[in-house]
Amino acid sequence: MVSNRAKGFRTERRVEKFFIDRGYITYRVPGSTRFCKKVDLFGFFDILCMRREKNIFVCRKAWVQVKTNKRVPNVDDFIEFSKKHLGAEDDIFLFTWFEKKRIWEINKISFIGAMHNPIKVEEKDIPDYMDRYT
Repeated sequence: MVSNRAKGFRTERRVEKFFIDRGYITYRVPGSTRFCKKVDLFGFFDILCMRREKNIFVCRKAWVQVKTNKRVPNVDDFIEFSKKHLGAEDDIFLFTWFEKKRIWEINKISFIGAMHNPIKVEEKDIPDYMDRYT
């Protein structure tokens, strides 16, 4: 039987790879330990991804939260964070991997707090989605 920690780590690595394949550099927070349970960036994010846009002195950032088999509990907190702290080139992505259905649910929140409709995509379609929205 696989532990929840190992399952979460594996899912985070898969999402991190999607961004690395698109030219982002990434920072993934270290996993929780027995003594330190809450280690997310700003209490929300598992991965921070950055990429410099071509011919522009702008750094595009993707703030990423990853879940396995359960949706992000309170999206309003992410919307509030985006309105207060994100710039025009920043987006929040909420990835949820449903193991039994073998499908991803992806929510994107823009810097003004606008939440796009969640989409459900199969593993093989993630590269197409990421090319369109990152």
